Amino acid sequence: MSSLIAEHGGAMLHLDVTQSCRSANSSGVQVVTRSLYRALAVRTAVEPLAWDSLLQCYVHLSASEIDRLETPFPKKYRPAIRPNKQDNPPWKTFARSMLRLSRRMRWQDFRQPGTIMFFPEVFRDARVQLLPRKLASCVATAAIFHDACVLKFPEHTPAMRSRNFLEYATYAASRDLVVCISRETKKDLEQFILPKVDSPGRIKVDAWPVERPLCMPEIPSPRDEGPLLLCVSTLGYQKNHLGLLEAAESLWKDGIHFRLELIGQADQTWSEGVILRVDQLRASGRNLRWLRHVDNTTLVERYGQATFTVYPSRHEGFGLPILESLAHGKPCICGSNGAIGEASSDGGCLQVDQNDPDALARGIRRLLEDKTLVKQLRAEALDRNLGSWDDYAKRFLECLDNIPASPN
Repeated sequence: MSSLIAEHGGAMLHLDVTQSCRSANSSGVQVVTRSLYRALAVRTAVEPLAWDSLLQCYVHLSASEIDRLETPFPKKYRPAIRPNKQDNPPWKTFARSMLRLSRRMRWQDFRQPGTIMFFPEVFRDARVQLLPRKLASCVATAAIFHDACVLKFPEHTPAMRSRNFLEYATYAASRDLVVCISRETKKDLEQFILPKVDSPGRIKVDAWPVERPLCMPEIPSPRDEGPLLLCVSTLGYQKNHLGLLEAAESLWKDGIHFRLELIGQADQTWSEGVILRVDQLRASGRNLRWLRHVDNTTLVERYGQATFTVYPSRHEGFGLPILESLAHGKPCICGSNGAIGEASSDGGCLQVDQNDPDALARGIRRLLEDKTLVKQLRAEALDRNLGSWDDYAKRFLECLDNIPASPN
């Protein structure tokens, strides 16, 4: 059977980059979408598209949206609590949609031979109802499947996170190519999603690469402030910041001298309790800061000064902050379950029971006191092969080349 790309002598790859082109938000999905867009654009024809909820269609990106996709942080970026928060009045939303009319993508435009639509992001809006009808038979499709935590841990999931998720997940799972980001994610897809899918696509596992920064500065901590511990993560419902703060407080009470910095945006459904606890500990004199959502320059600087990082998340589809820490040559304290274990088991990490604040505290104390172990874990981190986006893009396009000329 001939492939879609081979039959048409190439392809136009459309990327849904709706979230990644409209804010500086740099959670895992946005980091991956932007990195993959840049890598794919070197190898093939790529057209990024964004969804307009009012027009209920895709639109070509404006110059400012392309700039945000390629360079998410403006020169004078200020740390934000929620960088993707947009409380626009209805008139402004309407005006923006009207300005996009001339850039709208007609559904029949997708019927060009060799067209492929790729969904690297998660969505829960009208797309979950419209796309199965509008793109059912006229275009080959591919999707990245990130996780099924919403269905796997419903007791830990805010209601707004669950809205339309199953519809999105079943749509993603029925694409011609479905790329799972970890073995755990593939297992969850097979358990929670595929039984509800009539015609599943070809499923493969390909973990995200994490490229090492070109510059990894080592910035010594001020002598009187103690070693710096860094936690990089959205203040989300499963991220377990309260457990980390409990562990840190027990060590501070024991007279252990260190600084703790949290980097990450707030989550509108969960962060209030974490922020309140941070304020309480700071008021009591603890050496603790929440830097909010920062730009890449600041992030590299904080990694440069950190002795090690702590990632106390209870469960993940991948565990990107673990590998980002290792890419900067910094050991990471984290769990060993599921996809977190996949990311942390090949060196550079101290695995603990992250759900137990006492176990977290013991792990932190151990790395603060055992410089030899920190040095060993640092060497392991620097020795890890974390892949490249160019290789990832190459593998992805090779998989697309195997999509039949008559798509799913």
